[in-house]
Amino acid sequence: MALTKEGEVLGTFTTTLQPGERISKPVTDLIPGAGGQNGGMLWIESDVPVYLTAIFGSATVFANVPPQPVPESFQPDMGINQIGVSPPLAVLLPGQVQQFQLTQGVATAGAPVWGVNGQEGGSPQTGTISADGLYMAPAVLPQSLPVTITASDDNQTAGASVDVQAKTVLVGGLGIVQSIAYLSGLERLYTSELSFGSSPSPKKSPQGTEQSTIFDVTTGAQQSVAVFGDDIPKMISYQAADGKEYLLLTGRTSGSIRRLDPQAETFVEVATGLNGPNALVIDPVSGDLLIAEADQVSTIPASQINQGLAGAGLAEVEIPSGARQLAAGLEPTGIAVDRCTGNVYISQASTGEVLEIDRLTGEVRTIAEGLSEPGQLLGFYRSGISCPDAFHLLVIETFFFPEEEREASQITLLVPSTGLMTPWLVESTVVIPDITLLPPGSPLGNEAVLIAENFGDGQISQVEIVDRYEPHTINPPQTENCLGTVTIADPNLDSAIRGSLGIGLEDPITCQMAQSVTSLIAASLGITSLAGLEEFANLEGLNLNLNQISDISPLVGLTQLVSLFLHGSQISDISPLAGLTRLEFLGLGDNQISDISPLAGLTLLDDLRLNHNQIGDISPLVQNSGLGQGDDIWLRENNLDTGDCPNLQTLIDRGAAVLHDVDCQ
Repeated sequence: MALTKEGEVLGTFTTTLQPGERISKPVTDLIPGAGGQNGGMLWIESDVPVYLTAIFGSATVFANVPPQPVPESFQPDMGINQIGVSPPLAVLLPGQVQQFQLTQGVATAGAPVWGVNGQEGGSPQTGTISADGLYMAPAVLPQSLPVTITASDDNQTAGASVDVQAKTVLVGGLGIVQSIAYLSGLERLYTSELSFGSSPSPKKSPQGTEQSTIFDVTTGAQQSVAVFGDDIPKMISYQAADGKEYLLLTGRTSGSIRRLDPQAETFVEVATGLNGPNALVIDPVSGDLLIAEADQVSTIPASQINQGLAGAGLAEVEIPSGARQLAAGLEPTGIAVDRCTGNVYISQASTGEVLEIDRLTGEVRTIAEGLSEPGQLLGFYRSGISCPDAFHLLVIETFFFPEEEREASQITLLVPSTGLMTPWLVESTVVIPDITLLPPGSPLGNEAVLIAENFGDGQISQVEIVDRYEPHTINPPQTENCLGTVTIADPNLDSAIRGSLGIGLEDPITCQMAQSVTSLIAASLGITSLAGLEEFANLEGLNLNLNQISDISPLVGLTQLVSLFLHGSQISDISPLAGLTRLEFLGLGDNQISDISPLAGLTLLDDLRLNHNQIGDISPLVQNSGLGQGDDIWLRENNLDTGDCPNLQTLIDRGAAVLHDVDCQ
């Protein structure tokens, strides 16, 4: 309510906000009559505490007075018997009914007045509600969603939301579908389908002799992309470092993760040795891959997923093994991660639970129980709601009816921040193995949840979620979140890092700790692996002299490095250094390096030590426009001869001090 300074009412504005929702508009947009006033006041009536920013001007003109504080402790409604509406969110099909009731007290003036979208009793277009709170959804989908249910008395109004939705078939006539994925850049829809020779069976998963085929089903027809002698229960889209989109596939029988290029119809294994991986999801904070194995949650760094891309051919990729453990002693069947908090969510079919893993503390807590064989999870964000309340989960449940020899599925909506659970889609005869999002702008249709279904023939159905949900939250954390713990593979490097941090062997190395380190000395320690060092993104100085290192790929993202010492190891490939453009001091002596082309772009180098290697071509140093006056270049004991004298002389003519042992007289 807006009032003049004499107390005259200028107008009112009424709305119902979802938890965490914000309105950020000039007052004159909400109450036009409040414009052009010299003084006055705003009164806000709310059934929960309200916090305002200070009032300091209009949409176009700032006041020439200091910001005025808004009192936060003034609570004229203290002591009023507040009311609420339950359930706060319901999901219905057209024509379905939902009973709403008051909670947190009773209306002060007898029975409340129930309304739909601000209209007492509702309407045929938005649904109707009886005097005792029984809502009936309209026969056709409303033009705008969600529908708002209100219960009002003389003093206050409480509200709830209703999603009215319908399912339609997008693609039919498929085989036994296990997983679905949509690649938005390619605008293609893919399925993973089980093959059982000439006679498909309704078995839920293969027994080791069946095949899984990846199909492109965008046009409605099945176009084979790849065939695997494996069980592929989950696949997701992946935007890789080379800018292309791939499919990441879980191989439950083989214990592997594959990166499939659906255009080239080629693949590589990016992880092996896993224990029956069931599901996977990309961590939106780190870009790493989170995997639900049969007995743990593990993680694979983005650098491992991107092996062989942006320069290396597929045939040159070495197959890595294993993954880092994130949480053990679990039996996850589905996995999702929240961009707001960084928390990881897993379903456990064996216990009927959904668990939340706190990435900072490692604490695991149950947020839902009593579910029936919960499987794959899908996380998305409620439109108009802010972190952390925006994050919602869809959970696939499977019900078994042994006497009837059939299965059925239900998708349940779970809100982790409140614990709310409500049915989202109930199917009495259909088995649902997987769900995914169809993003906005797809030629296949509006933004929707895509649902893989099996009953006789397999099919893909969709439920539109326009104006209700979106793939991303409206207010993600503004800083680069650093979540979870860091695992250092080499015990000697781990010990050096712990010594630098001043922590014990049993203490976790958190990501925050890793990013706080700007300098590290770990020389002469017998270190063989740098895995895990990629998390130390703020390192400026690193001394790894006199170790047994051959693979320096974990250094590829340490772009803050100014000085790097790698003397006396077993390094031959220095391509990971090509992007470290802040380097001024680089020591690579006493290694097995022959190709120094990655150094051509490191123009800030002023001290470069390459003595005692196998270098036979120094033209990349001439191509480096930054090497010249006052710079030191060490090139003794390499495979240089008189043919390199012109390049040596060019560097000397630029003013560089070049130490070499070639007779150029």
